[in-house]
Amino acid sequence: SSDLARSAWWLLVVMASYGRPVTAAGYWEIDRGTSTMARGGANIAAPTDPTALYLNPAALVGVAGLQVMVDANIAIDRRSFDRADGTIEGEPFAFRRVENGWRSTPSPGIFATYNLSNWGLQPLTFGAGVYGPTRVHRHWPQNGPQRYSQIKHEPIQMHAVFGGAYELPWLGLRFGATGMFTQQRVRTSLGRSE
Repeated sequence: SSDLARSAWWLLVVMASYGRPVTAAGYWEIDRGTSTMARGGANIAAPTDPTALYLNPAALVGVAGLQVMVDANIAIDRRSFDRADGTIEGEPFAFRRVENGWRSTPSPGIFATYNLSNWGLQPLTFGAGVYGPTRVHRHWPQNGPQRYSQIKHEPIQMHAVFGGAYELPWLGLRFGATGMFTQQRVRTSLGRSE
């Protein structure tokens, strides 16, 4: 019995010494809400704000009272492309560097949640929201040397979401569900690289 305990102890020590780094990420380049940003995108386990609507609907029960969250995020995309120099009809040719010419614009969002504790229904919460992921577009020169011959890429999404959550009176077991309508428009222009 003590040999088994000693072996288990050493196995635990060895396993703990070979730990791997833990990383986390959200759904997009930049997620919604300051608590998600503060946690490095790892807010799925216990969101405490209306972003629980899309991160973890069962966590809506933990959002107190009426909460309204209005936010916007923005990505400044300074992407550039340097094509390797080459030859055209046997003559050396140098390509110029091209930059993404898209000007950043904010991506707004609004969320609202309400816990029905004022009506004696503490374990029941509803919420709704409208938002879009961070807009990251690409505008390249018409005759530039960019890869994949892409001139413009403009994806725009809008998500409308409605959800609810209920906590069972025993064991703190929570259930949540979210319905989402997504509208997406993608405009892409391609051209022949020279």
